[in-house]
Formats: sequence, structure tokens, C-alpha cells
Amino acid sequence: MSRVEDILARSRITLSDVNKDRYSDANLLVVLDEAQKDFCESTKVLKESKYSILSVGVNTITLPEDCWMITRAMYKNSKLPLLSYADVDFILGNCNVELDFGLTQGWESDVGTPRAIIYDKNNLGTLRLYPIPDDSILEDDFTIDTYGVVADLTNFGVLTEFSGPLGVATGLEGENKLIKIYYIRMPSDVTSIFSTLDTHKMFDKALKYYIVGQTFLNDLDAGWQAKGLQQLQFYERDLKKAKDSESVNHTRSGEFHTNYRSSF
Repeated sequence: MSRVEDILARSRITLSDVNKDRYSDANLLVVLDEAQKDFCESTKVLKESKYSILSVGVNTITLPEDCWMITRAMYKNSKLPLLSYADVDFILGNCNVELDFGLTQGWESDVGTPRAIIYDKNNLGTLRLYPIPDDSILEDDFTIDTYGVVADLTNFGVLTEFSGPLGVATGLEGENKLIKIYYIRMPSDVTSIFSTLDTHKMFDKALKYYIVGQTFLNDLDAGWQAKGLQQLQFYERDLKKAKDSESVNHTRSGEFHTNYRSSF
């Protein structure tokens, strides 16, 4: 039995529909897909990171399709500030802003080494680099000989291509050309009983509560709707536990500590 089948089977016990007389698998799968998306959106539990390769004169970065929230951007081991266009307008309109990131009127045409990322709240699929990358990103920290063998390596970034039976490196990118984007990703769609769930197995019970609760709420009978609300309360309870766990990165708070003895 697959994990999805197990969740649906447990849901059917509470729904009093073990023999599948009232609810089809197709309908319950739709609710399970909704449950996983609601859970991941509420807990922000699915974290991902990917590299974006910079090009001279190109000031945009296209985000992965599964990205819905940027959390961090790193360039050459330093954090890049994330600014909205409203932030830029505020900086340009207030000369006493402590951190101006070098922004001045006409900033759209500035070139140099990336110092900030500017995002549009209405277009979350693309980021804008400030300033526009120039030749400074082309400084290589490694050399590759004729046969694709790494001959010298100082500050290695990312292996972008690896091929051949002998393991020949054919593509390398140094840290000068790489920006690492950290983001919260969307879960995969649940379309069949063989779909892979992106949430941890320990949260399957919460998904079951959501399925039962929403299914009961869709019933016209007031009694079933009341039971649906009760199940959703159970879901909210488990959701809170997941949020609390996420807030401490799923570790035991206070597990590690240092004993400090004063010299006095």
C-alpha cells in the first residue's frame, strides 16, 4: 500500500466509507492535494536552494517554477539585501538613509559587482540585480586543461557539467558568476495514489484530518458539517505543532548549551 493509499484508507474509516460507497478516490485525492498545499503554505516547511549563473550585461534572474517565496540570496559568501521597488523609492527619496547600497537616480543603468537584489511584488518569478553585472564577474578561480581535467582550483563554485566514462569535468562556474537563491517551494501535485508526498510522514495524520474535515463540510447535513469543523480543529492543532517545530528548525531547543564560569 502506498503512502497516499494509507492516508485515504485512514480517512475512510472516520468517514464511515471503508467500502468506497460515498466518496471516490478521485475526489479524496483532490482534497489531499489541497491539504498538502495548505500545510506547506502555512508551515513554509519545504525549503530549497539553487544556483543562478550570472552573465555580463544581464540584470535579471528567472526563479525556479516551484518557488513562491524568496528567503535569502548569497553572492561570494555574502548576503545580498532583498529590496522591493518601494524600498528603492524610499531610499532615493531620503538622503539620510543609513544603508543606501549605492543607489542613486538613474540606478537602472548602473553597472558593477552585484550588491542587491530588487524584486517586483507583482512579478515574483523574476529578480533584478543591482547593479547590472559587468566584467568583474568573469574573474576565474580555476583553469581546465585541454582534456577537461581541472588543473588549478582556488575558490570552487559549482560543477555545471560532468560527462564521459572517465569522469571528465567539462563545465565549471566560479563563485564570481554564481548567486545562490534560498526559497520556499511549492509541493508537487497529488494526482494519483502513486504520487509522492513532499511533507514528512509524521504529518500524515494532519493531512487525514484535513481530508475528513473538508469532506464533511461539503455535506449538506448539519451534523456532518459539525463533525467536519471538529476534524479541522484537530488539523489546526497539528498544524500549530508543525509551525512550532519549524520555528526551531526541528531541533530540541536548549539541547546544547555552554557552561560559563565567571572569573570573579
